[in-house]
Amino acid sequence: MTDANPTPFVSSGLDVVAIDRFESLRAEFGESFTRRLFTDAERAYCEGTRVPSEHYAARWAAKESFRKALSASVEMPPFDEVAVERTGDGPELRLGERATTALADSLRANSVAPERASVSVSLSHDRASGIASAHVTVLGLQRDA
Repeated sequence: MTDANPTPFVSSGLDVVAIDRFESLRAEFGESFTRRLFTDAERAYCEGTRVPSEHYAARWAAKESFRKALSASVEMPPFDEVAVERTGDGPELRLGERATTALADSLRANSVAPERASVSVSLSHDRASGIASAHVTVLGLQRDA
């Protein structure tokens, strides 16, 4: 059954991080740092770039942005449950089981059926300013009360 006049629902999260912070953390803690926070695919991608810290920082910002887009009442998923995957259409978030559950719980808390929502991510990094950022938007249709 569909609602006659569903109400749009939008939630977003934005995060900005210093690229040099990731360079320092990688230098101090090495692979154990990246292994704990990033998926194998994310690490392979980042390590294959000219300046890995830029890409790690942008992916970290995406993970933080996703968490910020969730309702405060849900259990936050671990960082490695949210991954950025490059596609032909740009970056996409890939959610593990706990991140999918957190998103569904957050949507339900806002009267949105999970199948009536989508998530998008935008990444940016700028070496000259030394920052990386990400913006995550959750768009759905609320059920009429």
